[in-house]
Amino acid sequence: MHDAEAFAPVSGRHLAATLAVGVGAAALIGTISWWVQSSVVGVSPALKQQIVTVQVYGVPVGALIFGFRPLREPPFVLRGAALRYLLLAPLALAGVVAVTAVLYLLVSPLTGDLASSARQGLAIATDAQRLAGQPSGPWGVALLRGIVVAPLFEELLFRGALLGWLAKHLSVGWAAVSASALFGLMHFYPVVMPYAFLFGLAATWLRLRSGSLLPGFAMHALNSVVLLTAGLLLLK
Repeated sequence: MHDAEAFAPVSGRHLAATLAVGVGAAALIGTISWWVQSSVVGVSPALKQQIVTVQVYGVPVGALIFGFRPLREPPFVLRGAALRYLLLAPLALAGVVAVTAVLYLLVSPLTGDLASSARQGLAIATDAQRLAGQPSGPWGVALLRGIVVAPLFEELLFRGALLGWLAKHLSVGWAAVSASALFGLMHFYPVVMPYAFLFGLAATWLRLRSGSLLPGFAMHALNSVVLLTAGLLLLK
């Protein structure tokens, strides 16, 4: 485990200030973009929403990169990893899906059958239903956001800067669990939270074992593709 690289000290003030700048700038840019697209350009509602969503994710990515540069150094360590960890990414994702399915089966007497839970989660977590019948423009922007921009933001934050800050105050294990729990809570909807928590644990494990964010990012991007494909098949 690459503890020295994974847990380079991250200042809480630095992290909070970086996120505040990123969120504030994202809100400002998103608002201006929405007005320009609505009043000046006349972009369709679906495309406009996707463009603003990409900006809302992308601006904080820029803030994190600027605030904790360079990317190849801690706390991000976004650089090449051993091939075995990249190959582990799809296996880890398969494990997350399997464990989540078992968990949902166990609680199905309270929450409903597995298929219903899966459809509900996919409707929330993907654009399969929201963009049904839309032209290629909104879909293209949504794919950029879902496969690249959002996974990059979440890996930089939860498996990078936030994990580094938590490790200053907690043991390795508790830092990993806490970062994963916050990742789960960020997804807000109860049907999605267990999957997000388990995904966070798996991505954090890859981060710690490989010493790089790259395997977790690859797993995250693959997750977006798999969930969207499942959504397109199950939410017809």
